Amino acid sequence: MTIPRPLTIGFAIPGDLTTPTGGYRYDRMVMEGLGEFGIGVIHVPLSGLYPAPDPATRQATAQLIRKTEVDLWLVDGLAFGAFGPLELAAFGKPVIALVHHALCDETGLDGPTAAALLASEKLALAATQAVIVTSEATSARIIHLFGLEADHVHVAVPGVTASLVQQGPEPETLRLLSVGSVSPRKGYDLLVAALVPLKGRPWHLTIAGRLDDQATTHLLRQQIIDHGLDDQITLSGALEDAELAKAWAAHDALLFPSRYEGYGMVLTEALAHGLAVLCSDQVPAAQGLPAPAVTRLGVEDRQGWTRQIGAWLDRPELISTAKQSARHLAGSLPQWRDTAARIAHIIHRISA
Repeated sequence: MTIPRPLTIGFAIPGDLTTPTGGYRYDRMVMEGLGEFGIGVIHVPLSGLYPAPDPATRQATAQLIRKTEVDLWLVDGLAFGAFGPLELAAFGKPVIALVHHALCDETGLDGPTAAALLASEKLALAATQAVIVTSEATSARIIHLFGLEADHVHVAVPGVTASLVQQGPEPETLRLLSVGSVSPRKGYDLLVAALVPLKGRPWHLTIAGRLDDQATTHLLRQQIIDHGLDDQITLSGALEDAELAKAWAAHDALLFPSRYEGYGMVLTEALAHGLAVLCSDQVPAAQGLPAPAVTRLGVEDRQGWTRQIGAWLDRPELISTAKQSARHLAGSLPQWRDTAARIAHIIHRISA
């Protein structure tokens, strides 16, 4: 009897897979989980220059694709959306794109750059056998932007890592946490502005995220100093998984003021660790989740953010109730095995 050969996919990802961001964590967890469903994964690292590669990088990518023997390709959209005819022609097997959000939607792009990314991503996604996204909101967005058929786009929401949350006494200082790279899209400038009226009250904010965007980081630091908040706001830089686990345990609430997210997986991770969440209305992960565990406010509603954080300070029982609600909600959140199972189903269907 002939034993069928296991299905092998190439998972092409630009940059350093160990980078502590939500997108890379999603990729890592999917890679780890697919084996349970009969899928072997070959990690194919691509240049970190994507989504702005030079001609030599495009040529090297095409050569790498041609020489890698797999049954099917899964390509992270950070690179795939910028693929041109050279890279696309190198594929000899079916291709699935994993799109965290449309590249042209990144905050702060100039008009010509956004237009170029819109054109390249439309061309690239038209060459796929399927597209995987992380939220219904992103699905609707890319179907509209790129003219894709609805049955071509599949949602695989991120999972969470289960956590045993220990309930202890509430500290005298409200411990606030934000997680995500310092960039214009994350809205930290709006958050600092909302905290200015609460200066000197018993709270502390830690912003845990990459500081690679030096210009935005400089402006944020200067804003913090100018308002005399440098003893109440800490920019910790990116945290590794073990450090982030400690941070979840040491804080009361996640503040997530993002101007735009494809999903926003730190929100569900915060809930899984028993933190209350205050987020913008541009975070799809918050849709349908109940208060008081999750409170949604407009991105530009700085007075609303000030009022909500001020209410937590005035009435500590409110943050206690919100954290208890988060702990109750944690058990109903999707797990990473669910995410891997969904993607495995799509891969098997396309390969067949």
